[in-house]
Amino acid sequence: MSQDYRYEVKFVLNEIQLSEFEFWMAAQTSMKEAYPDRVVNSLYFDDSDYRAARDNLTGLPNREKFRFRWYGNPADGRVLDLRLERKVREGRLGFKQSCRLQTLEEKLLVVKLADLCDECREEFFRIGLLRGDLLSQLIPTLYVSYNRQYYQDINNVRITVDRGIEFSEVRANAKLLQSRPILYSKKIVEIKFSPDLKDNVAHLMKSLHIAPKRCSKYLHGLSMIGTAVYI
Repeated sequence: MSQDYRYEVKFVLNEIQLSEFEFWMAAQTSMKEAYPDRVVNSLYFDDSDYRAARDNLTGLPNREKFRFRWYGNPADGRVLDLRLERKVREGRLGFKQSCRLQTLEEKLLVVKLADLCDECREEFFRIGLLRGDLLSQLIPTLYVSYNRQYYQDINNVRITVDRGIEFSEVRANAKLLQSRPILYSKKIVEIKFSPDLKDNVAHLMKSLHIAPKRCSKYLHGLSMIGTAVYI
């Protein structure tokens, strides 16, 4: 599994700010639509002490989090391209490791989460995304769903725009989609680029008069379901 380091510059925007951002993107960049819009789903895992959340809240420079990532509208009951992911942060750079998990695609939405936990943990460990000391500790903690738009310029700088973000509590004795989702009113935009493009992006962003903001969907979601305090 590759470790392609990248920067992620994030913005948390209301409707007016998003319009300003989209105008900047059209006027000042060569961004074009890279893929059709699609619904992105994430099921996050943490230990019983919420170590990943705590590490992020305290601003530890080196940290990691684990999740399932898949695509498709949850209302359709389909799980497309289900992957196990380990997302790592090292200082200001990050990388992501992932592995396709077809064996659970048909089970994910129809069985209780408790019945998936052991298989999930074993798969994390088997493919090398999970250390042995965490094998018995990871539990599902949050479900997130949103619509994502994808853009890319001629230099391979990428922008994603996430709308309709919904957070749901997860319970071990219930199926994944049984909790009522909570809608997040803001939009989250990310500019993603490799380290060698840092100066290019810095120059490009001089004409953008919107300040980036530290942002974690995982922490926002935990806050909205009452598990963490995050502003």
